[in-house]
Amino acid sequence: MRAKSKTGLGWRKFYTTVLKPNLVRLPGARRLARQARFVLSPGFRSELRLQREKPGNLFQPFRHTALNRYPGIFSFVREALAGVAVPRVLSFGCSTGEEVFTLREYLPNAAITGIDINHWNISVCHRRAERLGHSNMEFRLKADALDEISESYDAVFCMAVFRHGGLSEGNAPGCDHLIRFEDFERTLAEIDRCLKPGGYLSVMHSNFRFCDTEISKNYETVLTLDREQQPSGVPLYGRSNRKLVEAVYNAVVFQKRRIKPG
Repeated sequence: MRAKSKTGLGWRKFYTTVLKPNLVRLPGARRLARQARFVLSPGFRSELRLQREKPGNLFQPFRHTALNRYPGIFSFVREALAGVAVPRVLSFGCSTGEEVFTLREYLPNAAITGIDINHWNISVCHRRAERLGHSNMEFRLKADALDEISESYDAVFCMAVFRHGGLSEGNAPGCDHLIRFEDFERTLAEIDRCLKPGGYLSVMHSNFRFCDTEISKNYETVLTLDREQQPSGVPLYGRSNRKLVEAVYNAVVFQKRRIKPG
């Protein structure tokens, strides 16, 4: 039988709803918790190192992820690639691999590559793939798609990577102190080069709009979100890195045209 607190709540719920909110009010509690997290969590230390060092082409330094975060998008791309015997798929900014391992469930025959700028994330991916015995899957420590083979992927997923968690509150009038539109556009141009004509590009939870890039004219929007599915807490910024007030952008999957417009 599950233990109950004196309030009648389960201990987990009691901790999150009663105990934790009161503990964080104690003097110095937040600082102590951060110090403990630094000591105990190598993943947290890797995030801090990225924020401090700011390596080239860094967008999102935080590693938050989850399994099957985008079932509607994954299902759509699965159906779109139904006629491809062994689709090649790239997860750009794969974090600790939850997206890649989810894609394996949706696309069991696919050859899947995950790349990420955080070395700790990639080490976690390697250990997990080895433990689960997954094949036809690889992970690379990279910040861009520069050395990927041209027109080699059938689908590329860029989910919650072209953003910075420091902008989540939406109060910053500009974003270039953390991320820049020109880097977003340049990186997408590299990804476009390695995507096959007719292939699918997914961009979700981005601080920038795909439609503002030069390469967007070579794509057709094939999936948009309903109003209730639109991401919250992700402010949008334009080509000048200035905030787009009250802007809404619900396009999330784009198909690369087989023939570029004249």
